[in-house]
Amino acid sequence: MNNKLVLLMVCSMAAGCAGTLEPFARSVIDWTDVPELTAADKADITQLAQNWYMGGPAKASVVHHFPGPERSYAISSEVFVNGLRRTWRDMYVCHAGEGYCRTPPRDSAGEWSVGKEPLLEERWRIADGDWFVDVELGSGISYAEAEMIVLAIRHNTLVITPEVAKYRQGFNASSIYAINTRDPIAREFQVELGGDSSGESLSVRLQDGEVQVYEFGIWQA
Repeated sequence: MNNKLVLLMVCSMAAGCAGTLEPFARSVIDWTDVPELTAADKADITQLAQNWYMGGPAKASVVHHFPGPERSYAISSEVFVNGLRRTWRDMYVCHAGEGYCRTPPRDSAGEWSVGKEPLLEERWRIADGDWFVDVELGSGISYAEAEMIVLAIRHNTLVITPEVAKYRQGFNASSIYAINTRDPIAREFQVELGGDSSGESLSVRLQDGEVQVYEFGIWQA
């Protein structure tokens, strides 16, 4: 087996391996959404991306930490599409001057550091004609169950209890970002809708071919 491949496999299971191998491809980061970063900032962050094998096309975006003004940045790799499944990696970097950047770094370059290894992200695409939404699915829920929930929200065919109906009659399917399992035997799930700073949470039950909403909550960061 290739020695570099063996070393990469070992490093993936141990801390402190960043920088021990030559990266597979040069990181090419799109900085369009973060114009406030200087050339020096970009050079340091690019070096960190190289160290953690975030090679190839990537995109930088701001990650807000509410309620204060502190923020870090996400470097997201190119999305890999396999049928209905979308996967990519996110690496989070923070500036030494930010209070959020308190934990001992796994790696650093200049005034920027990485707190942990890049995260593998996964989303499943649920479509209805030309419309679609990409949703993070927790364990214990099948794609068919998630599709049933999403399409019931989109077509407003939910069965809503009187308690929930006092507050809401319909929901925006395009804002669904995650569905997690509450009780796989009872087929009860938690549906998360919203954005970075606020959203809604629905508790639903699949029963007799219907999607029943029995709890509803609003959250705000």
